[in-house]
Amino acid sequence: MPRRLDKPLSVRCAAVAAALICALVAFGCSERSAENPNASSLVKQREKLAKQIADEAKNSACISADPKKQANTPTRESLATLLAYPRQSGAYFEAQILGRAGLEVIKVEGDDKQVYLSLSEADSKGERLENAICRVAVSKSQVEVGKETDGKFVFADYSFLRKPNKALYLRVPLSNLRLDSDTQLKFPYQNAIYTPTPEELHFSMLNATIYGGMLEAIPDSRNYGEDILYNYGALVSKPSESSLKRFVAELTKDLNEREKKIQRLTDLITRELGPKPEEIPLKVVKRASEVLMTGEAEYPSRAVLLASMLEQLEEDYLLVYSKELLTIAVKQGQFPAKNEFQIKFEGGVWLLVDTLTPGARIGVDAPKKRLGQVAYVQRPNQNSVITNLNTGSPLPFK
Repeated sequence: MPRRLDKPLSVRCAAVAAALICALVAFGCSERSAENPNASSLVKQREKLAKQIADEAKNSACISADPKKQANTPTRESLATLLAYPRQSGAYFEAQILGRAGLEVIKVEGDDKQVYLSLSEADSKGERLENAICRVAVSKSQVEVGKETDGKFVFADYSFLRKPNKALYLRVPLSNLRLDSDTQLKFPYQNAIYTPTPEELHFSMLNATIYGGMLEAIPDSRNYGEDILYNYGALVSKPSESSLKRFVAELTKDLNEREKKIQRLTDLITRELGPKPEEIPLKVVKRASEVLMTGEAEYPSRAVLLASMLEQLEEDYLLVYSKELLTIAVKQGQFPAKNEFQIKFEGGVWLLVDTLTPGARIGVDAPKKRLGQVAYVQRPNQNSVITNLNTGSPLPFK
């Protein structure tokens, strides 16, 4: 039976939803993109703003949690999964959830789910300890503060060593972990801030807001260079994904022309996302929300993000697969077509988008990579239909 990506996975160590693609699919990637000074400065600017937001979250005074405003159990488990997988959630997610505490272990086996956290020496006593506990727990009475014996903190299931940056450890039941349902997460970009709610991230983790579908197609030509063509369209967000809908609306609010909107989306990807070369050997492909949270991606995840944002504009587009290439094609419209980076499909000209070259202009600049001898096209909203560009024949799925 063909494998599908349309059901949630339980929150467990080896098969968590955040690592869904790593666990199920071996996606191929390419080399890191070249950087120019302008793009590099925008990446650094984004990272600086994200760090400021994280630092503000760490240093803010704590108001006691309202038990009536806590995320429900499924949402709680989804956010715990993101905490456990910073490769999916990024460097600035944890501080917005846990304040000055650092995650050590999440025990998810059985009914006794527990979260183990660490604190620095400065936060391990007095008012700062009280503030740290307030940030991570609904009820302080359910927090176990570790007691040190010979440089070791021993709990029922785990023990931890004192380290220079870890002077105290806490155990918090997952059901008592503070996850306010109205938490406003922030991931800043030059023209917009990505602000997913806990519930929106939960539904993303459930794969409820992506197209899903069968995962592995069989190429009909050896020129593709792989025995399997992985269905990246399964990861594309639907136009109803509300966090992306808000983000794209803010990102393009000062623009009226279709072409300028599409170029603005492309500029964010090529100029503000940092490279993530380790995604290549680890075969990581992220959902759109995870790309925006981490601010880093290689070309498969960049294509997924651009496709997901185009969905929010209700723009007709294609995912285009070729040897060592995954990109987006949009109808020419008023774009120039000077660089010949294009395809013909359904009787019209479609321009390919270079998501790797910083500041690449659609239809103008020479692309970093070109199509190989064979190419396949897909509209993700046409569930699991991938066709040979030249013959029009659909590919079978495993």
